[in-house]
Amino acid sequence: IMKEKRKMKEKGEEQKKKGITKEKRTKEKGKNERKENNERKKKKAKERKKKEMEKRGKKENQNESPSKNSNKSQEKIQEKSKRKFKTKKTKIQSKAQEKVQAKSQKI
Repeated sequence: IMKEKRKMKEKGEEQKKKGITKEKRTKEKGKNERKENNERKKKKAKERKKKEMEKRGKKENQNESPSKNSNKSQEKIQEKSKRKFKTKKTKIQSKAQEKVQAKSQKI
């Protein structure tokens, strides 16, 4: 028991020389614990997301065949691109009309 106490004292003295205090050790412990907790939370969240995606995938596949799902997604993408094109087209047309009106007003 006495030998262990001496070892502990020597260890404490060495750490004091290095500038490591009890406060620093506790801070480091706290930081490490927080990091570990955050990592665990992130892993759990990823697992939850995976499970949800799997469930969603199964539900979609139960209702319709996967080929239909892929076709639907392609159709959605095409619709979005059409919408974007339409908005661009209308913007260009409106700008052109404004220019024409401005010219007619000047004349």
